[in-house]
Amino acid sequence: MVLLHFLPSKAVLPADAMSKQLGASLFYFQKLLIKLVHADLITCVSGVKGGFKLKKKPEDIYIYDVYVTNEESSDISMRSFLLQF
Repeated sequence: MVLLHFLPSKAVLPADAMSKQLGASLFYFQKLLIKLVHADLITCVSGVKGGFKLKKKPEDIYIYDVYVTNEESSDISMRSFLLQF
């Protein structure tokens, strides 16, 4: 998410570039990115020069939103508690 934040407004970042930069498995990143797309946090641009970019403004994305995307059994009521701080 931080890598996507620093992209120019019309630029996208491919999954393989992110996985290489962070030293993680491409397969893991693809699974993670698809979950983030389904959560409406990022968007996917297909094609030869495709990749991913933020769908929301960074100030509208909470760490908890990213956490819940990857944890199937998260307690949603915890979000309202965290937003109080």
